[in-house]
Amino acid sequence: GAILGLFRMPDATIFSIDVAVAKARNEAYYNDATQLQPIDQVPGVAPGVAFTNRTYRYLAEPRFPEGIDGA
Repeated sequence: GAILGLFRMPDATIFSIDVAVAKARNEAYYNDATQLQPIDQVPGVAPGVAFTNRTYRYLAEPRFPEGIDGA
């Protein structure tokens, strides 16, 4: 989608803009069940179920909980 607006606090890093846009794009993509591609579906979770940004991070981790092998 198109970015409609963006606000940056004076002391925020420029990189923070990229992070904020990426998070918003993830939310918009995963919350729209009609746009979700089969490869991006999470097994056992219905398309269109909302996740937090932290959830995306844990889905990408090779181990869960973080840093504990064999868990």
